[in-house]
Amino acid sequence: MGTTRQRPRQQRSGECVYCGAIGPITDDHVPPRSFFPAKAPKNLITVPSCAACNQGFAADDDYARLLLATTEGAIGNPARDELKAKVERFAVRRESARSLESFYATLRTAYLPSESGILLRRQGFVIDRKRLDAFAVRVTKALFYREKGYRLPDHYAVNAIHHSLVAELIQHLGESADFMRLMISELNHSLLRSWGDAFAYAWVPSPNGAERTWWMLHFYGNPLFLCWTKPKGQEAPHTEQISAP
Repeated sequence: MGTTRQRPRQQRSGECVYCGAIGPITDDHVPPRSFFPAKAPKNLITVPSCAACNQGFAADDDYARLLLATTEGAIGNPARDELKAKVERFAVRRESARSLESFYATLRTAYLPSESGILLRRQGFVIDRKRLDAFAVRVTKALFYREKGYRLPDHYAVNAIHHSLVAELIQHLGESADFMRLMISELNHSLLRSWGDAFAYAWVPSPNGAERTWWMLHFYGNPLFLCWTKPKGQEAPHTEQISAP
């Protein structure tokens, strides 16, 4: 009796959310599946991505997960606490060295202030904000597609800033930061879409166009990134004006 051959799985074609390439696509989890504990929500976000983009995000994803899951603010979050052992095992693997090279290169032991201001002997490191921002930009592009149903146009860009720097930026901008304050207030009062304890986001449209949007990304119970979309080469968000009706 002969064996039955299984037909090869047909590859899907479509448009990559990130680069716009047309061709074979894969499902990219946003945020990555590795950011969730073993028992993850069933409705994880997926978007169409070409293989080159999907695979190219791996190193920044690993770096972002290590930092976001090991910061003091995440301690006590159920998803983070369950994931902690897995992240620590990953961090010591030889295969992880390339992804985490910039992390280990800046790792130092020194007396550092705790959240209460007490100096304690602890390990510290310099955060590679370029890599963290790239991770936040990627997530925002995917969420834009999820909410809008189409990819962010090529003549638009995503700006991302870590939440810890927002107050400093607003103070530096002075009165010209009124628009940013307004959009942050709108985000704080908008619907928070959550996936377990690991990830959540809020978003609001700008009054100045369909592709202008504002986002707050939460990881392990903390609002960590403020992101916005705007035309490339045009005004910064703090100088954006509300259009007259």
